[in-house]
Amino acid sequence: MGFIFDKGAFAHDATSAPAETSVMKLFSLKGRTAIVSGAAAGIGYSVVNAFAEAGANVAIWYNSNKKAEQAAAAVAEKYGVACKAYQVNVESEESVKAGVDQCVKDMGGRLDVFVANSGIPWTQGPMLDAGTKMYHDVMKTNTDGTYYCAKAAGEHFRRQKKEGTTIDGKKLENFLGGSFIATASMSAHIANVPQFQAAYNASKAAIIHMCKSLAVEWVDFARANTISPGYINTEISDFCPTEMRNLWKNLIPMGREAEPHELKGAYLYLASDASTYTTGTDIRVDGGFISNSPSERILGLGVTQAGSHGRVPVCMSDLRSGARDLSRRIGVTFYTLPLNFAIFVFGEIDDSRSPLLLSRLLAGTSAEKILSFSASLPSIQKF
Repeated sequence: MGFIFDKGAFAHDATSAPAETSVMKLFSLKGRTAIVSGAAAGIGYSVVNAFAEAGANVAIWYNSNKKAEQAAAAVAEKYGVACKAYQVNVESEESVKAGVDQCVKDMGGRLDVFVANSGIPWTQGPMLDAGTKMYHDVMKTNTDGTYYCAKAAGEHFRRQKKEGTTIDGKKLENFLGGSFIATASMSAHIANVPQFQAAYNASKAAIIHMCKSLAVEWVDFARANTISPGYINTEISDFCPTEMRNLWKNLIPMGREAEPHELKGAYLYLASDASTYTTGTDIRVDGGFISNSPSERILGLGVTQAGSHGRVPVCMSDLRSGARDLSRRIGVTFYTLPLNFAIFVFGEIDDSRSPLLLSRLLAGTSAEKILSFSASLPSIQKF
């Protein structure tokens, strides 16, 4: 089985639309089985709760967080579904395959949804200042692990669609096809300064393209999609200092990190029959971060004032020689970033008017005039 492509065209009507039903039924997972990796806490645990509330039996995969056992028991008791924790090493293809097979055996002989959510962050800064061990660790967990999960889950999806039975030979009820969902990241789409994490960004970009490719390969038995969270308030970011996290908030139009439960709807949509025509798609849940284009961002990166004029908030973009000249003339120090941004100076008056584009103030303007003019302008972000 696989996609049907002949003489430069996909076969017409190779798939069929399900019968129309109620919205509540579309989002129901009653009687289905889902596996969620990296699910002992954070986003994964919120997804487990969403699926269980929708009626699914859910397997919680964890690597080292022993709280998973208690978490599974709490979910089972709260929602009246089967929920069990399994310790699985997603870096091992053998461990992943054995884990999937065991979960299917324990939970009704079927698999409907797999969420590949395991992942680790990059914590060593610029590539040239870091060793290669962490690169391999990040790629093994984030990218290789997702590949192994997709392969093991896909084998069950394909068999179920072809044979129409559980592994016990019983008729498979209410199975239109499998749903594979991988947790990517907004970092797959951008180089999200001020972090330096080339390996992490690459690992998540690979996941998105992997699932786009699988969406084509699996079109007649499963859907494959990704979700790209933005900054989420989970333990994976605990290593970041408060100052760094405040910089993130400067870049998010909604002005805050998300809570894990705010991603429930996106995952449930892709897991359920509400998304039967959705495959090869990435859903960004980032508070508007990526929509806020670089030329409009306010970074607020460690700006200091060397003179006596008070603090001048500066945001980098389009780093031109005139910017350095202005820096010398008004006595501010800012960090230079290797990106094509634009440079803005903002006054410190609360208002809703637009900031002053610095390029309008550059050549031949005195520091006093610039500061006086910028002070008359409102800021769109108070520093």
